[in-house]
Amino acid sequence: MPRHTKSVNSLSDAITRVAREVAPTAQEIFIATEYADSIISRLKYKLTGDVEIITAGSVARGTQIRGSSDIDIFLRFPKDMDERTMEHKAVEIAKSIVDKKNESFVINYAEHPYVKIVEKRFGMSADIVPSFKIKDASEMGSAVDRTPLHNIFINNNLSRRQKDEVRAFKYLLKQHSIYGAEARISGFSGYLCELLVYSYGSLEKLLRSFSALSLPVLIKPLNRSIIESGKEVDGNQKFFGRRFLVIDPTDPKRNVAAAVSEESLARLVILSRALLSSSRPYSLFYPKRHTEIRLSAAIGKFERRYHIESFSVVVPTDHISEDTIWPQVRKLGGSLELALSKNISKPLIALHALHNNTAIITFFMNKMKVGARVVNGPSVFIRDGSERFCGKHKRSGLLFVSGDSVFSLENADFSSAEAVLKYVLKDPDFNFPSHILKSRAKVYRKLPEVYAKPIWMEMMRLSLDLL
Repeated sequence: MPRHTKSVNSLSDAITRVAREVAPTAQEIFIATEYADSIISRLKYKLTGDVEIITAGSVARGTQIRGSSDIDIFLRFPKDMDERTMEHKAVEIAKSIVDKKNESFVINYAEHPYVKIVEKRFGMSADIVPSFKIKDASEMGSAVDRTPLHNIFINNNLSRRQKDEVRAFKYLLKQHSIYGAEARISGFSGYLCELLVYSYGSLEKLLRSFSALSLPVLIKPLNRSIIESGKEVDGNQKFFGRRFLVIDPTDPKRNVAAAVSEESLARLVILSRALLSSSRPYSLFYPKRHTEIRLSAAIGKFERRYHIESFSVVVPTDHISEDTIWPQVRKLGGSLELALSKNISKPLIALHALHNNTAIITFFMNKMKVGARVVNGPSVFIRDGSERFCGKHKRSGLLFVSGDSVFSLENADFSSAEAVLKYVLKDPDFNFPSHILKSRAKVYRKLPEVYAKPIWMEMMRLSLDLL
């Protein structure tokens, strides 16, 4: 996005300018509209009259960011149709309309399989999504069925100005890596952004409120109520199991903010405070990025600055969706971190990344060579336990008492973090998640450049220096 040399001193002016800059061009809107009409025309030729075709998502609601005018087209089948039959029919029809000369397609999987058609000339895509035709959430057969209801609510309630501000909000979150509900980000979905701007009335009011946000909070867009304490919050918190609650106006049993991690929420709170205190809030919509070409060198520079060292586990994964593999990568990272904490020390920072079906888990540690460790024993006054401990450890270490407990000073099993990681990867009793290929895992003291980039980008995502 373009930068302007003229400073923008007020948050309100910054929001207005950014909203204008990130709005899709007239040409982009024209191309998206023409392409959507082309897809719909081809689908109508193949479908019977009892199947409704509608556009959905940010394009249909007029809240898309420039360069992201991808199209969501929902095929709404009669509610009495068998679900598997509906899925099969939708996928086969979507595949049959692909223009092989100018388009390609891939079948993706969410709650239903759906077809993504990619238009090669303009780089635009269209998701063809099967769903059931419903009037309200009580008739819902699957989560995607309510998406057309989202369209109706947003288009009936969001003003043109608010839609422009939603674009600025999405762009801000995207620049600070907290936009998107997918597992890798655990951030704010487009629909959630729309509901928040509507509930608070404007993006500036939203940011001012979030700068002083306290949890738990209950937001009900249907009547634009925002409650930070009281029995209603307690009851909903217990029901949903979350402290940040935004109730779907089309489905009172759904928390639209369920995917938002408390880390992402905390980052938005800090970002809101930075915007309100900055003399140049416009610049925070366009944070500077690290431009060093060799990112492995950047990691080395970072290590030298803080007198630390890093160790990385690089392991291939199955070719499955990121939303499936990310929880497994984080689970593996947690298990490795626990092994390091038990045998060496707790990592200072743990980072996770994915690159071309490869998981990269990096730990930054204080430099150390471990010679000995202390094994904690029970209280001396627990006779059986303390005697068993002394009998077990009297040959392997120096027994001593501190307070009322017995301890053993012993030679460490591992002298370095690298040794721990290499042992764990070969240990047959160390369980790897099902979609991560343990037999091909490697430990690196210095990451190859291809893996250094995603790890450094993750470091930049987490860093508050951008503020």
